Amino acid sequence: MWEWSKPKQNNCFASAAEKDSSLLSAYDDLLAEGTQPSAHPFRSAAEQRPREEAPGIQEMYGLVERRLHEYKLDGFEIVERPYSPQSWTDMNRLYEEFQRTRVIFLKRLAYAEQENCRAVGLDDEDIALLKKGLTPENVNTHLQIPFDFGGTAELSNLCLLRTHPVHENIHKILDLQFNNNFLKLQKRLLIPWYGGKIYHDRRR
Repeated sequence: MWEWSKPKQNNCFASAAEKDSSLLSAYDDLLAEGTQPSAHPFRSAAEQRPREEAPGIQEMYGLVERRLHEYKLDGFEIVERPYSPQSWTDMNRLYEEFQRTRVIFLKRLAYAEQENCRAVGLDDEDIALLKKGLTPENVNTHLQIPFDFGGTAELSNLCLLRTHPVHENIHKILDLQFNNNFLKLQKRLLIPWYGGKIYHDRRR
């Protein structure tokens, strides 16, 4: 739901089009499932709440900041976005726009950002894939602000980053907000945001 790092043969939203006119039920289904695979199996009392309670916004800011520090996601800031449900028609349109924009984005990186491409760990073969509009292994074309939180399919909303551990850790931070009712009750999400086109840390 958050981004698509590789081309897909089938539109993932089309099969669900008859279920509801928005993504609200999809989020409710996600929240109803309980702990997600990427969540920590044991969470502190501050992070795990009864079914109809959730951390306040400032408390969640503190939790997200601690996770950013724990995961060494230097350079990320926290962007607060309200839940803005999109119709399945709009989501299909945005998905198609994203697929087109992603190809343009990757090609631009290959020709204009080779130094940063190499800094994130890409070699000549990987850059050759970028020139074709394809995403190499273990990197992700990340949609920073999801569509259902006001994100667009514009180039400025895309970022190339390592799948492991960077992209996985971003989703652990999002899972934290799914699993303790913060999203369900506060109707907003605190999203890690990186201002550049390619995320890397040369100090590692």
